[in-house]
Amino acid sequence: MINYLSHWDNNLTQSRGDIAIHLNDSYIRAICPSDNPSEVKKYYKEHIQWELDRKKFVDLVGFVKLSKILKNINNNEIFHVFTLKSGIIFSFVVYFYNIKKSKSILSVNGLGYLFSDNAKAILLRNILRPFLKKTFNKAFDVIIFQNEDDKSQLENYLKFNNKSQLIESSGINTEEYVLKKTFNKKLKIILASRLLKDKGIKEYSNLIKKFDKNKFEFYLAGEIDKGNPSSLNENELEEILKDKSLKFLGYLDIKNELHNYDILISMSKYEGFSRIMLEGTYVGLFCASLENSGTKFIKELENTILINAEELENAHNEINMSLTNSMDISLNNRTKIINKYSTKAVAEKFLTVYKEI
Repeated sequence: MINYLSHWDNNLTQSRGDIAIHLNDSYIRAICPSDNPSEVKKYYKEHIQWELDRKKFVDLVGFVKLSKILKNINNNEIFHVFTLKSGIIFSFVVYFYNIKKSKSILSVNGLGYLFSDNAKAILLRNILRPFLKKTFNKAFDVIIFQNEDDKSQLENYLKFNNKSQLIESSGINTEEYVLKKTFNKKLKIILASRLLKDKGIKEYSNLIKKFDKNKFEFYLAGEIDKGNPSSLNENELEEILKDKSLKFLGYLDIKNELHNYDILISMSKYEGFSRIMLEGTYVGLFCASLENSGTKFIKELENTILINAEELENAHNEINMSLTNSMDISLNNRTKIINKYSTKAVAEKFLTVYKEI
């Protein structure tokens, strides 16, 4: 039995549900809070509802609820915890409730708010460090990272004594995407992400003002995440949307609708491993991203460009120049992604880790 655990059901459905299905020979149970349990059960053979207020960084009631769940699970079962926040909660519960467990794995898909430049985050990071050094070393046998920079930074922060491993991306189910066939005459530029400040939404709105509106259309897709402290609020979003050339789409069905657009832009200051860039290159869009630890991989793919943060003023020129040479669909990208970053490829790597521990 393997238990997939996260503080947010989205981490176990949209991001890892296909992995759970691929590993259907292993009995995988989901442990997460969810307002839509039927969605979780599409991917998992069993779901344990964990009552947790995701809006709070520390929900003591949620900690107690998780301790009761863990105490009722067989000690021989494997736990695979997803996201750093979930890992912090899990490690505190295991450590302070002295819960005996067998083998536990943490997948870090990005260091998130805690390792941002936000003053509150820096203070919190320093306060938590002596505790996390103890709790993580007790709770986790293996930590899986999606890029080398995160691996180095967190290992140094935690002084982690157990095994760490690199598995790039959470994988995408390449069989489920509608693929792009042609480009629009008037090119459609889109940024699609959660509407967080560190995703560069405001920077995107400034960037598109420099493009020729006779040649391009501009779109923003995503939703406010009230459970995340760095989310835009309604007023901040309204301010950005005062630019009437920017069309707001709200939620976008990436698998079925992304192919309608031509150029995918990411202005995110930080990514663990950019899923949207992976999806964009696979579907067949031209992809431009601010360079960071989680977007460097697009260098190995065609029809892409990395933007240096210090040269953001000229980014529109770089993109325009690249477009003149790159407006075609790359079949090579699709082959590389299937072989290296598909759900199947990532699931096989996870399975290897499970067998090793």
